[in-house]
Amino acid sequence: MKILRKVYDFFAKPFQEDFIFLFIMALLVCGPRFYFHLFMQYEGVNMLVWEVTHSFLLCYFVSLPFQLIPARFKTSYKWFFYILAFIDFCIETSCIIVTQATFYTDHVSIVLGTNLSEGREFVSTYVTSGLVWVLLIAVVIILFLKNADKIVNGLGYKIAPVAVVLSLISCLYFIYKGSESWGCKFYNKFFTFISFETPPDLRPYQSPLDIEVIKLNMPDNVVLILGESFSKSHSSMYGYEKETNPCLTAMANDSLLISFSNVIAPATHTIDCVKSIMSTYKLEYKDSVNWYECTTLPNIMKHCGYTTYWISNQSPSGVFDNVATRYSELCDSVYFVGNTMKGSCKSDFDEEVIAPIRQSIVKDSKNFIIVQLMGSHFDYKKRYPEEWDVFQENDYPNLLDYQKNTIASYDNSILYNDYVVSEIFNCFESTETVALYFSDHGQDLFDSSHDYFGHARVGNSLSETAATQIPFFVYMSREYQENYPKETCSLKSRRTDSLNTENMIGFMSELLGIDFSE
Repeated sequence: MKILRKVYDFFAKPFQEDFIFLFIMALLVCGPRFYFHLFMQYEGVNMLVWEVTHSFLLCYFVSLPFQLIPARFKTSYKWFFYILAFIDFCIETSCIIVTQATFYTDHVSIVLGTNLSEGREFVSTYVTSGLVWVLLIAVVIILFLKNADKIVNGLGYKIAPVAVVLSLISCLYFIYKGSESWGCKFYNKFFTFISFETPPDLRPYQSPLDIEVIKLNMPDNVVLILGESFSKSHSSMYGYEKETNPCLTAMANDSLLISFSNVIAPATHTIDCVKSIMSTYKLEYKDSVNWYECTTLPNIMKHCGYTTYWISNQSPSGVFDNVATRYSELCDSVYFVGNTMKGSCKSDFDEEVIAPIRQSIVKDSKNFIIVQLMGSHFDYKKRYPEEWDVFQENDYPNLLDYQKNTIASYDNSILYNDYVVSEIFNCFESTETVALYFSDHGQDLFDSSHDYFGHARVGNSLSETAATQIPFFVYMSREYQENYPKETCSLKSRRTDSLNTENMIGFMSELLGIDFSE
C-alpha cells in the first residue's frame, strides 16, 4: 500500500501542488484544437475527445518531472515550457484563423521556403485585428490565472483521483492504438522546424542518362513557363465571365495556341509542385524516394543537346534557399530579373523577364528555356502595374462587399499575366518553337468558404479542388506547325485528356520523341 501510495502521489502531484502549471499549459495547447474541432470542423465526439486528450497527455507528461527538479531550477523549467506552449498557441491559433485549418507539417516547408517580401505580404493580408485580439486576450487570461493559483490548485486537489485514473487509461490506450498524427502535436511542431533541412545541391546527384531518341528531329526551341497561383476558374479561356485572357484567346483564334481542359496540379503549394514538375519524383513516394536524387528535366534536356536557361522573376532565396533555386542551378545559364535580393526589399513585374528571354534565343542552337513568373502570388495588387487596374469592385455586384476588392485585384493580376505570357510567346513567333504554360497551383478564392481566400486548406475538398484546377496552354509557332504536323495534330487531339503536371517529364518526352532510363 505504501508503494501504491507513492506511485499515486507521483502521478497526482501535477493535479495538486503544480496544477496551475498544468492548467495553463493545457489551456494553451488544447484550447485552439478544442475550439476548431467543436465549432469549425466538427467530426464527432470521438475525434474531439481524441484530439483534446492527446494534447492534454503531452502537457501532463511535461508536468510530471516538475516535482523532481531542484527548487532553484523550477522557475526556469516552468517559464521555458510556458513560452513553448504560448508559441504553440500562437502557431495553432494563427493557422485556424488564417487558413481555417489546424497546423500540419507542410506549413513548415511553406514558411521556411518563403522570402521576406512574401512574408510581409502574407502578414499584411492575413494578420487581422481579430487575430491580434485573440492573442492579447490569451495573455490577459494567463496573467489572471497566475494570480488565481489558490482557486485553480484547489480545483486540482478535487479532481486529482479521477484525473490520474483517466490519464493513465488514456496513456495506455494511445500506446496500444498508436497515433497517425503525432506530427501535428505540441512537441513535434518545434521538432519539425528544427529538423527542416536546406534543400541540397542537386548537381552531385545528376548521373549520366541512357536516352534513346525516337524521332530524328526536335524543335529548335522548347519553352516551359511556370506560372503562379492561377486558378482555371478565373480564366475566360475556360468560361469565366470576365475577359481575363484576351491576348491568349486571340492566339487561340489564330490557331497558334491550344488549351487543355482537364489538367490538375499535384499539390496546393509551390514547393511540392516544383519537385514533381521538374523531376520524376512524385508526392506519393513520400520518404521512400529522395526527391533530390530523381532525374530532372534540365538534365534530360541537356542530354538531348539543348542549351538550358532558367529565367525567373521570383527571389532566389527564402529563409532557406528554396527548392526552385536548386533546380535552376542545373541549367547552363541562370537569370533572376531585377534585384537578386528583391525578396527582401522590392517587387518586379513579370514583364521584366521578356528582355532576357529574347537574349536567350540563340539561332542555330537548340534552346530549352524555363521561365518562372510571380503570376498571381498574393498580395494580388502588387502583381501588376497601375495601368492594368481594369476590374473594379463595382464590376462584381453579386459578391459580398469584403470579397469584391480581393477578386477584382486577383482578376487584374490574371489579366496582366495574360499579357506577359502572350508577349513571351510572341518572342518566338519567327522561330521553330513549342512552348508550354501552366500554373504551379491555383488558389481558394472564397470557393470553400465565404470568408477565406489563399492557399488551399488541407482536408477541405472544395478548397483543394479549387487550388488544383489549373490552366494549361501550348503555343506552337507557325514554323513548328509546318515542320511537325503529326505532333501538332496529336496535341490538338489530346486537349481533353486528363493530365497531372507531376507527369510533365512524361508529357514532354512524348512530345519530343525521347525515351530515357534512370
